[in-house]
Amino acid sequence: MPTIVSLSRAFLTLAAWVAPPNRRTMCQAMRAELDVLDEGRLSWALGGLASALGWRMRVDGLFWAAVLATGLLWDRVTFFAEAPVFETIKDGGQSAILGLWLVEAGLGCALLAAWRPGATIFIALSFFTLRAASAMYGLLYVLGAPMDGNFNVMNAPAIVGFSATFCWCLIGAWAGATLRRTFARPSPAGPA
Repeated sequence: MPTIVSLSRAFLTLAAWVAPPNRRTMCQAMRAELDVLDEGRLSWALGGLASALGWRMRVDGLFWAAVLATGLLWDRVTFFAEAPVFETIKDGGQSAILGLWLVEAGLGCALLAAWRPGATIFIALSFFTLRAASAMYGLLYVLGAPMDGNFNVMNAPAIVGFSATFCWCLIGAWAGATLRRTFARPSPAGPA
């Protein structure tokens, strides 16, 4: 029984963390109700967590759907727009194309972070992870590239390439959040 009680409290603590700020008092009420229940504590706590997730999805669902779509679909959506650019910069070699991909990653993270400046690190991490996973899936399963130990990212060892790409996503997200905060401030009143 103590395990169920502590597990139920952990679920409701998670629910309070997930819930939007305007629903925190509701989570406190669910916690108080949990303390007086004799049976069904775990189902009560799971229901509270499901409610909190539903509230959060109503508040942030469109934003996180945009993050998911941008991370997974950016390359597919921009493929036809990139083709003429690739033809133009192909004389610059593969580094010019890789540079364009980094600029795109930074721009995607900047746009998302300008929408929600408070989620800068999560945006960069989500965008990087989803885009890397999508690229790896395409490379390994769709194209059937062999894993022969000579794997590189951005013409560098994998750890260096992934780190550089993630840092570029962080820089883009930070820039977008900074621009949003800068333009959201009221301008100082000039001399009258």
